[in-house]
Amino acid sequence: MRSLILRRLLVLLLGLSPLCAVAEGDVEDAREFGDRRDPYFGEALYHAYQGDYFEALERLDSELAQHYGVDERDLDSLFPQIDDAEFSVGDFELRYRMHQRAGRAIRAVLEGDVAESVELLEEVLRIDPTFADAYEAVGVIFGRSGKFHEAIDVFQRLAEVVPDEPMVDTNLSLYFMKLGDKARAEDYSAKALQKNMAKAAGSSVTAAAMAASQSQQRKNDALRKKGMFEQVLAFDPEDSIALFGAGNALFVLEDWEGAADYLQRASAADKNNAAVFLAHGKALEKLERGDEALAVFKAGMDVASRRGDLMPLNEMVQRVLLLEAMNS
Repeated sequence: MRSLILRRLLVLLLGLSPLCAVAEGDVEDAREFGDRRDPYFGEALYHAYQGDYFEALERLDSELAQHYGVDERDLDSLFPQIDDAEFSVGDFELRYRMHQRAGRAIRAVLEGDVAESVELLEEVLRIDPTFADAYEAVGVIFGRSGKFHEAIDVFQRLAEVVPDEPMVDTNLSLYFMKLGDKARAEDYSAKALQKNMAKAAGSSVTAAAMAASQSQQRKNDALRKKGMFEQVLAFDPEDSIALFGAGNALFVLEDWEGAADYLQRASAADKNNAAVFLAHGKALEKLERGDEALAVFKAGMDVASRRGDLMPLNEMVQRVLLLEAMNS
């Protein structure tokens, strides 16, 4: 059973629906309501399902008191479910305490006291270490506060609780990107995509199927961008940004000749963009024009060194070393 107050907190923080609307156990409990032989126990369970744990506890306490007061308990309608009812008293009390702390956490967020809200939610997790909504709320609070390392730690703990939930990987991808770790961000983004595909298909998705889907998505996006940039070039054939964009789109579409042509024109139009030289050299490599690629990379390295563009510089250095090794 999940706390409605924690759902409200997630909506408040995200402006979106929380991680999961209803836990599987809740659905099973709901389906069993019609089979409950004791209507008052069923009423208590209904209140608990709605997140009204105080009402559920009060109703069940009253029903148990009446049951213990009868002479022939085995004839009472609660008797076949007495073990469940006695267990539920403790469960409802535990969740009522969690509910109270979650409510205080909402007030703390509204009052701008992030530390108090996190502390209260951590108390909830100490009570129930598997309570997914609380993990998500804490992680989102950390993320909104710019504490990305802490947010990552919380969402990685959440991944152990709900390993098949794509939203966990989506958040991890976001926070690793915020830290500038593009490789890990892309890895978690791919995992989120795979899990979303699995949910849609109702089964697991192989790595090959995911890779094919991602490749098709990139090509569809490249086609769209190609058309957009070509419209710009129809008005201004020397627009360096459009030339670069069209060249990159054709590269994704594996039109190496067309990509090399656009990127050569882009480097002529903007002689200070190291990324253009890198992309142009890579297109020439695909065409197996190694000597031309080597010359383009070396020219790009001069530009990158002069402008302090370390990322394209490092990649071009590696490619030059590989090309020179192949030619030796």
